Amino acid sequence: MRIFRVLLACCLAWVGLAGALSAQTGPPGPATGSRQVDVDHADVLEIRQDGRSVVQRLVGNVELSQDSIYMYCDSAELENQILLYAYGDVVIQQGDSLAAFSRKLFYHAELLTADLEEEVVLVNGTRQLFTDRLKYDLTTKIATYNTGATLTDGDTQLRSERGSYYVDERRVYFRDSVVVINPEFEMRADSLRYDAGNEIVYFIGPTAIRTDTSLIYCEDGFYDVRNNVAEFRQNAQFTRGEQQASANVIRYVGETETYTLDGKARFAEGERRLAIGEKIRYDGVNDITELEGTATQPAYFRDSTREIRGQAILYDAKQETYRTSGGRSVVSDPPNILAAD
Repeated sequence: MRIFRVLLACCLAWVGLAGALSAQTGPPGPATGSRQVDVDHADVLEIRQDGRSVVQRLVGNVELSQDSIYMYCDSAELENQILLYAYGDVVIQQGDSLAAFSRKLFYHAELLTADLEEEVVLVNGTRQLFTDRLKYDLTTKIATYNTGATLTDGDTQLRSERGSYYVDERRVYFRDSVVVINPEFEMRADSLRYDAGNEIVYFIGPTAIRTDTSLIYCEDGFYDVRNNVAEFRQNAQFTRGEQQASANVIRYVGETETYTLDGKARFAEGERRLAIGEKIRYDGVNDITELEGTATQPAYFRDSTREIRGQAILYDAKQETYRTSGGRSVVSDPPNILAAD
């Protein structure tokens, strides 16, 4: 970004002439205080009277400001120091953490709104938003787009056709044909919300998440990218190879490789294994499955040799052992059948 230059005496003279011309000829004068754009530098400055407006044409290394908002471009037209049309390498900066780049800019000093077009990049800390057209409200610090945009945040890249970026709150709403790409997964959704500060993706509507080994579907929930923790709700389904799982809620903790299926839980692995219960917990590190039933519907587990029914069932696949508890249990291991409290 260009640094501030010492103002030239001739530039100050031209700016003073523009104010004098406006006062003498009768058109409405420029806004005062924070409601006007000040010209800080330009290699060339031309002034013309256009009806009741005074238009300043600025060319070459243009620098403008309004309070803590700074703008830079190759050329511009400034009408009554309120309406700014900027062209070339356009930069608009607000504070220390936010900057936007584009080829064209329309800026309204009284409304504090900026419309950026062509090769638009919004930079907020480590996050960058790329699009062709962006409307940014500098009062609310909300940026919106309707022509497609891509947000990059570290290793995560998010794209959608429409969206809103709340700069201060560091969150983004993505809508229409949403795609999220991360080294660990790829996600496609109708709509979602991204909390950039905490790196959490919230699912809003049908969502499919694909990793190298699995596919997850849900219609509500969240994924914590930083901690690799997820919760999938509403028609939640999970597939990995021959393994298929479904439940009202599926929770995943990546650090411990633990899956929890809660509410009408079902887990199957081809013809080799089937588990049904109100809750199923699978420990991927130790290959242990825990099932819980209800008062009226016991849990059910079946593998290639036996069937088990009970209020609570624990299956250790590595040790090939079973344990039941909590009430009447039945183990069918043909030709034997064992029933006990």
